[in-house]
Amino acid sequence: GTAEDSMIEAPFDGVIHIKNRNIVKNNDNVLVVMNRHSEIVILDSQGRERFSRKLPYGAKLYVDEGTKITHGQKLAEWDPY
Repeated sequence: GTAEDSMIEAPFDGVIHIKNRNIVKNNDNVLVVMNRHSEIVILDSQGRERFSRKLPYGAKLYVDEGTKITHGQKLAEWDPY
């Protein structure tokens, strides 16, 4: 696994939508994915789905539903297995 396999960066500007959202805040106030079905989706300015990736269980999420993001921004990362 390379770093690219264990993180997601925004490929373009957009707005975050999270499908099957099941997320808790850990002790460090970081959002952590608590299921295996969550997906991070990026919507364009017209609200169209332009990108989606499954989020592995335990992934740290740096954005949440409705976050406006910019190209290259780190959205999530996890420990590669």
